[in-house]
Amino acid sequence: MFNLCAGAVVSLCFATGASAEMGCADVSLVFAIDASGSIGDDEFAFQMRSTASALRDPEVLSAIQSVGGIVVAVVVWGDATYRSHVVDWDLIANSVDADRFAAEVDTVSRVVSGSTDIGSGLWKAMDLQDNPANCASRRIVNVSGDGRETLHPRRRNTPSVMVARRRAQQSNITINALAITTADHGLVEYFEKWVISGAGAFVEDASGYDVFAKAMKRKLLREILPAVADASPPIRLAGLQGFQGIHGNSLVSSRLVAIPAR
Repeated sequence: MFNLCAGAVVSLCFATGASAEMGCADVSLVFAIDASGSIGDDEFAFQMRSTASALRDPEVLSAIQSVGGIVVAVVVWGDATYRSHVVDWDLIANSVDADRFAAEVDTVSRVVSGSTDIGSGLWKAMDLQDNPANCASRRIVNVSGDGRETLHPRRRNTPSVMVARRRAQQSNITINALAITTADHGLVEYFEKWVISGAGAFVEDASGYDVFAKAMKRKLLREILPAVADASPPIRLAGLQGFQGIHGNSLVSSRLVAIPAR
């Protein structure tokens, strides 16, 4: 794992160049992945495999190398009464690094379910980003999910999505989202209004699990290289109508929805 640069504090800096001077990553990125009750076990496994696959993708690796490497972590979230599963910070600077981290992501066991407590997942991701040793110039939370935050009759001792979003704004952390709109066709608009935050924040729409991997790749490219896809039109990926599980086909689309700074 990518850790100690100084003392006992996990540091998000790394050696660069022949002189091995300590530098800061351009991007620190936390994947916040939905494992609430609306996500089936096969769908959860597919999210993890697709995230791992996107990190190994040659185009994504080229983008990572062009910025000198990025630091990444994963938070698997669901009901706030469960303890989020965390894959701690690691550096990806080349294909070996990507394979190592992707292999760990690919083998994460599901230990979370229950309500869709988006705010709790975002809060844990921001706990990681607010590590005092994090000197990345761009701090991003990449949240994916298939539903809206559960409205509890009486708020438990856990942050709501609005409270988490306010923390992101105060901490200058960008929140981008990948909306899995198989069951909720208004989810993109919900994420736009209540979840994403920061200059250039955007929502990627994946209307089926069979397009999730492509949507994640496109989202990563935009997060690593913000100029990528800024002028790109929406893209539509056609297949056979009718979602049939993680190995099925459906008529799916993937589009970017960007907002100005908030």
